Amino acid sequence: LEHSLPLPVGDYFHSNTEYSQAVRLYLRGGDFKMAEKSTAGAIEMVESNQRCDMLQNIVKFWEEYTEAKKELPSSSISFLLLLLFRSPKDAAAAQQARKCVSMLG
Repeated sequence: LEHSLPLPVGDYFHSNTEYSQAVRLYLRGGDFKMAEKSTAGAIEMVESNQRCDMLQNIVKFWEEYTEAKKELPSSSISFLLLLLFRSPKDAAAAQQARKCVSMLG
């Protein structure tokens, strides 16, 4: 079902706050806007081990997305999240630190 209908199944996961699965399916289905919305939902969750694991999975899915030679807008949440996970120093140097800290707490 996920392979034939990734967007409706992604909607199901998004509505049930299973954001990492939603991001994976939205990216597979080509819905960048909803993948960003699910990424934001995960970031806004209460801090917990589950949130940390979810964000690590989401970073993995966004990395796969960018490895497929797809660029992310530098103002997107996914871009900032990847920058923060890949190189916190670069995030600070790019003067994005304040935005990253306010976003991730």
